[in-house]
Amino acid sequence: MRMQQNKENKIMIVTNSLFAAFIRRGVIMLLSGLFTLTMGTRPARAQAFAYVTNVNSHDVSVINTVTNTVVDTISVDVAPVDVAITPDGAFAYVANSGFSGTVTVIDIATNTAVDTIGVGSIARGIAITPDGAFAYIPNFFSNDVSVIATATNTVVATVGVGALPFGVAITPDGNFAYVTNSGCDDVFVINTATNTVVDTVGVGASPFGVAITPDGAFAYVVNNFSGTVSVISTTSNTVVATVGVDALPRDVAVTPDGNFAYVVNAGSGTVSVIATATNSVVATVGVGAGPFGVAITPDGDFAYVANPGSNTVLVIDIATNTVVATISVGEFPEGIAITIGPVGVTDVGAIPTAYTLSQNYPNPFNPTTTINYKIPELSNVVLKLYDVLGNEVSVLVNEEKPIGSYEAEFNTTDLPSGVYFYQLRAGNFIVTKKMVLLR
Repeated sequence: MRMQQNKENKIMIVTNSLFAAFIRRGVIMLLSGLFTLTMGTRPARAQAFAYVTNVNSHDVSVINTVTNTVVDTISVDVAPVDVAITPDGAFAYVANSGFSGTVTVIDIATNTAVDTIGVGSIARGIAITPDGAFAYIPNFFSNDVSVIATATNTVVATVGVGALPFGVAITPDGNFAYVTNSGCDDVFVINTATNTVVDTVGVGASPFGVAITPDGAFAYVVNNFSGTVSVISTTSNTVVATVGVDALPRDVAVTPDGNFAYVVNAGSGTVSVIATATNSVVATVGVGAGPFGVAITPDGDFAYVANPGSNTVLVIDIATNTVVATISVGEFPEGIAITIGPVGVTDVGAIPTAYTLSQNYPNPFNPTTTINYKIPELSNVVLKLYDVLGNEVSVLVNEEKPIGSYEAEFNTTDLPSGVYFYQLRAGNFIVTKKMVLLR
């Protein structure tokens, strides 16, 4: 099991619901996702990398998301279609859709392929459990899911599912894997403790991609043939909403705050933006012919869209829902996943021009999480943690700090699972964000 090393005398937290009563000294503040007072423009972002699978050139392009340039290209096996990154950011697992069925393991520190694992016929998707211990791979032609133990890079279980399994997503608590079966229009729910199918949920025609909200409450499933998105309650495993999008939706990603789902539509060359609070489309972004994959940066600022029609990756600014960059990659890009720099490393390459408090990452998390914040001038800085009742849990920072970029990493053994809030006060700047701790 590859997990981040615990650090002493630190606390960790996470957040969950869209609306929470935040009570403090008799004052009630209603938080809709997050409460923010911002100043100035967006400052420089922490370095992150997007790993993009290129089906026809049999390689993976590595994009620096700060400069939006390709910084490396890694040869893998035949026809890579999807990629997932371990929570510690150490390894990328690439599903190769050749008939032999393999997964290539990339060491992110060196960007070299270090292992190849045989799975079922035509691996189509991949997801890694939140603890980094297992990878789940749907095999399109063999109608099953291979389970890889990442400690040994061996297949430890094979789970039979429906016809032509395509996509997979794992709940934030790691207890269930949701697998789309494009040949029988349903989603199979796998209990990851026993690796058995425990439920089946009927959705639209030919479900492809699937993503689960950060609080684990809902799974968003794109139905390629019916041009819809099915919203599944993970509590009841029933469809609670159906959202019409554009033609031939292919993949979906949910923002770290859980407020929006980004759906790429291969038939119309667009991205539909769904507000998860209302399950309605609130924006449509043109991205060119045939977008296939989508991933969102850990800070929630940008969506990266793989577009095989032009052999490019397009970058959408989530604040404005406009395309701000186009990056040439390999031939027929399809899958995409984004990692972050190593925990404990802070981006200090640029002088901050505004106060900012980033979303903690990972979120939800167990056992560690990191919060980044930026101070554009000498300020008295207070960073506190509260529970859902507004009770102060911990004072994380309370001191004068000079201009700069800062990072706080938290690890706790004494807090229960649940929703927490962290609040930064500096000068006239106040921002509160949610986080979710899942044991």
